[in-house]
Amino acid sequence: TIKASAPFFTVIIAYLMLGEKTSPLVVTSLVPVAIGLVLVSLTELSFTVVGFCAAVATNVIECVQNVFSKSLLAGEYTASQLQFYTSLTALVLQAPIFLYQMRITAGPEMHVIIQGSENATLANGIVASDVGAAADADASTAGFLALLWIDGVLY
Repeated sequence: TIKASAPFFTVIIAYLMLGEKTSPLVVTSLVPVAIGLVLVSLTELSFTVVGFCAAVATNVIECVQNVFSKSLLAGEYTASQLQFYTSLTALVLQAPIFLYQMRITAGPEMHVIIQGSENATLANGIVASDVGAAADADASTAGFLALLWIDGVLY
């Protein structure tokens, strides 16, 4: 339902960023949409203020990106160049977070190599095969995060 407010926010952001004026008829037609959105959101059974604010913030950010992209496409960039620079910026912004998360996920226990019997008992009664399973689970989580990151970069 929050996505329905995109035209409302786009009109406001286009005016603030580009000075683009919208006809009064269009603005008037957006008011009932905004009021309906507020009514629907407030009567939602699972409504939370935090969730609503997060959804609105996401919508506003997408509208800012659309208006900014429109201004760049009208000027100096082609669609391919804009896609390239957007992807590069996403990579630069997400890489530190990804690397930090990988450090936490991987940790020092990922580098444990257990030699000998598969069921050798380690200190504190931990069975070697249990440690290997935990390391495999951490490795699969790290691999999954890597795939998500690569997907975001290529998107």
